[in-house]
Amino acid sequence: MPAADEEWQLPNGTARVHYGQGQPGVVRPVVLADGFDLGPSDLDGLYDWLENGRYPFISQLRARGRTTILVGFDERSESILRNAETMMAAIMRTSAEQLGDTRLMVGGFSRGGVGNGVRAGLGVQRQMEGASLATVRYSERMVHRSQ
Repeated sequence: MPAADEEWQLPNGTARVHYGQGQPGVVRPVVLADGFDLGPSDLDGLYDWLENGRYPFISQLRARGRTTILVGFDERSESILRNAETMMAAIMRTSAEQLGDTRLMVGGFSRGGVGNGVRAGLGVQRQMEGASLATVRYSERMVHRSQ
């Protein structure tokens, strides 16, 4: 796994930022939250799962100039409201540091969240026997609310 370009300390968690290829900072960001489980997030393991599965997800995003931001939680089984604070902080920091005005892509695994300024959401549910189900949803309501 390549070293992150930045690491952000957040309330109840951490974010690792990987700039898109050839980008000087946070450009066209994709913010991804770790999923529900016991214990703290393992961002190395999450990166490995996303990159070294059947499709090199992170390197493909970065090759297209997108910054990927992986958000981990101090305790994944904590209250969804407490972990939502972590995501809100990650979204706010991303918005503050973003170069340009592209709307954010925010998503997560298991119970990942979506917030203001988000054009689309991505959710991935791990299924039995190793299969994953990915859903991408355009959020018209959120686009109107953030304009």
